[in-house]
Amino acid sequence: MDSTNVFAARYAGSSAGGFSKANTAILRVAYLIAASDKDVNQGEREMFKKTVCALQGLKMGDDDTTEFIENVVEDARKLSILRDFYDEGELIKAFVSKVSKDISAIQGNKVDCRRAFAVWTSICMSDGEYSDFERKIVKALQAAINGVSLIGIASIASGLGAGALGMAFCAPIVGVAAAVAGAVIGSKVNGTSEKLKGFGPESCIPDAFLKEVEERCREIDEAQEQLSKCTSNDNRKAVEDSLDYLVESFNDFINNVES
Repeated sequence: MDSTNVFAARYAGSSAGGFSKANTAILRVAYLIAASDKDVNQGEREMFKKTVCALQGLKMGDDDTTEFIENVVEDARKLSILRDFYDEGELIKAFVSKVSKDISAIQGNKVDCRRAFAVWTSICMSDGEYSDFERKIVKALQAAINGVSLIGIASIASGLGAGALGMAFCAPIVGVAAAVAGAVIGSKVNGTSEKLKGFGPESCIPDAFLKEVEERCREIDEAQEQLSKCTSNDNRKAVEDSLDYLVESFNDFINNVES
């Protein structure tokens, strides 16, 4: 199995494909994540291209592919400008605002939500480093998907300040949930209580799901690295079989909304 086929199975999910609003939203957010704290490097671009082909069924060079790439790269350029003006909290607030329509396009289907975080996590890990800031972005997206309003998320990002926000999002996963919940529950927005709908086990995207996705991505990355170092056909076949199993298991996990 070559890396492209592994990628298609790993991130697209067995039921994905076709030009849909949800898939477009997933891809757009993925590229913006890659551009949020630094310029998109070659490895991230290659990963994004494979994701576009696998998830959306687009072909490089086609008119609709060209239009999509031009639009998302331009949005990323605008986001990169803000890095010179905003601290981390302000940049996260601006990021979530920019992708609010994309979140709405994904929220209606739990499998789309789960697939989205598989893609986003893979993009974050594609350069071998899942940075602290990328984790903060993913946690903000988790809050948005789970029903915390844009105003509530902005309150977290701006109200805690960059230092406190970093401490909260860099804490262990369980600690993150508690920190965000504590910041949001009970806050007043336009006279109403801004309630946190989803960081518990019954939420659309619980903390345990994000942790599992990261672990599975890392396992597949390690298997792919091992495959690249195989020196015999027998060894290569054994690693390929293991990789096939990991990919199939990951797809089953993503599509099983009860897990």
